[in-house]
Amino acid sequence: RRVLFRSISVDQRGNVYFGEENGRVRKIDQNTGIISTFTGGGDSIGSDIPATSKFLFRPTSTALEPNGDVVILDGAVIWRVTIRDGIIHYVAGGTSGFGGDGGPANSAHFRRPAYVTSAPNGDILIADTSNFRVRRMRAGRIDTVAGTDFSPNLSPANSAILNFPAGAVSDGAGGFAIADGGNGLVRAISSSGTITN
Repeated sequence: RRVLFRSISVDQRGNVYFGEENGRVRKIDQNTGIISTFTGGGDSIGSDIPATSKFLFRPTSTALEPNGDVVILDGAVIWRVTIRDGIIHYVAGGTSGFGGDGGPANSAHFRRPAYVTSAPNGDILIADTSNFRVRRMRAGRIDTVAGTDFSPNLSPANSAILNFPAGAVSDGAGGFAIADGGNGLVRAISSSGTITN
């Protein structure tokens, strides 16, 4: 059977994780080549439950954190599966919209986010596509790090106008790159908060 899959992530052992549009995140074991359901496919809508009993709507992006935990973007909600025990936890999001900046991540709202990624320092970056922003979760809080509601180079990144940002990736040095999809650009954000094309 054919199932549309999205956003491949690879852990330090070479295991591959990806979301499927049938409401599952799958794992391919590097050693055995066996594919299995990592999370989703269940009927529980709660948090802090075994990942394989979780109901997921449409997981579109996965990311591996430095400690091996797996972050999952499912609709407008972000979940985390702790690798040590296989439990899935609510992180952020819920009702579609915009809000929460400057406050705890679990008060954040996203509008059609397309991508989530993890940085080496533990930050989580979200391409909050239909809010025209890249958001960052750090130490349990959320902020906009790029975008407002196309801006010149060297503008402060948090006042830059992005057009449907579709992805973000850390540069490993405190900055990151953005796929500014609607503008057809890859843009760089320095660790000091400056944006360039």
